[in-house]
Amino acid sequence: MAGNVFGKLVTEGTRLEREATPRKDSNADNKRDEAIAYVRNQKAKSGNEVSTLCIFYNATGETLYYDQEHSWYGRVWDLL
Repeated sequence: MAGNVFGKLVTEGTRLEREATPRKDSNADNKRDEAIAYVRNQKAKSGNEVSTLCIFYNATGETLYYDQEHSWYGRVWDLL
């Protein structure tokens, strides 16, 4: 698992049950707070460059897969 994934993985139950669990508390185990701190830290490392801070919250009960990349100039700090 990537180092910038936060929270506990929900693997038990049906897809609908797995979806319902994270919706009950999107900040369980302080995962949202940790994610926000992570992106703010990445912003601080980038200095004064223009940036967009993004957090993906997966409450689908399914695994998200990285499909493709298309960037003219973008990059993720610390992942180069």
